[in-house]
Amino acid sequence: MYFSLIAAQDASRGIGKNNTLPWRLPPDLAYFQEMTIGKKHNAVIMGRSTWDSLPEAHRPLSDRYNIVLTRQKDYPLPEGVDSAESFEEALKKAAGRHPEAIFVIGGQKVFAEAINDSRCEYLYITQLDQTFECDSFFPEINPEEFEEVFASKPREYKEITFQFLKYRRKRP
Repeated sequence: MYFSLIAAQDASRGIGKNNTLPWRLPPDLAYFQEMTIGKKHNAVIMGRSTWDSLPEAHRPLSDRYNIVLTRQKDYPLPEGVDSAESFEEALKKAAGRHPEAIFVIGGQKVFAEAINDSRCEYLYITQLDQTFECDSFFPEINPEEFEEVFASKPREYKEITFQFLKYRRKRP
């Protein structure tokens, strides 16, 4: 089953600092919710640090099947949230629920593995024009592998200029 990555990145591909978002951008959060919930039940795959970074009030992400990658077999997760020890196991669990779509939502290590998987079909990127202080980064998007198929008009929220981009994996 194919899957997509969804992330917001700054001009230097930064996605986080100390396990939090270094910016406040409500339009991006609304876009993330709209894309990952969809019309039917979707699945989201995330690393344990990304899970831990979610505010408790938003754990699990509602109306989505949540899968957390962790090597800790006894890591405490609420009912209805599954864990997986590998990315492959997470994909199998997600596919077993027959979701409309599967989204990989972070963090850095999970993105790095997922973007190199041939089943990664789309990248949904909120591209910020500014650079923030970050310690985790989105992988470089290889133009030999992915082509931009959509770019929204640039938008502004307070001091942040951003746009929504969509990339599709090139297929022979």
